[in-house]
Amino acid sequence: MNKEFYVYIKKMIVDYHVKGLIVGYPLLNNKPTKHCYFIEDFVKYLIKNQGLKVPITFVNEEFSTIQAKKAIEFYQVEQNNYDPKFVRRKKVLLF
Repeated sequence: MNKEFYVYIKKMIVDYHVKGLIVGYPLLNNKPTKHCYFIEDFVKYLIKNQGLKVPITFVNEEFSTIQAKKAIEFYQVEQNNYDPKFVRRKKVLLF
């Protein structure tokens, strides 16, 4: 466990006056995956050891990669610059 990472997360929450967290919860066919347990432990550690006191909402992120890829494709087509290699790299941030 990298304690510096948890300290950094808490610092970001404090510095940016975060009012709540949305945490991806990777279900598969509506059932928890092994990654769900890691996510739960991560959040429990933030609450217990870092004194996290903001509301936390878990969101099913099943198929989120597929949805992100479709969004990238849509915006590229809309801007007339579609590039399938670019879409596969998944390095685009949409704001």
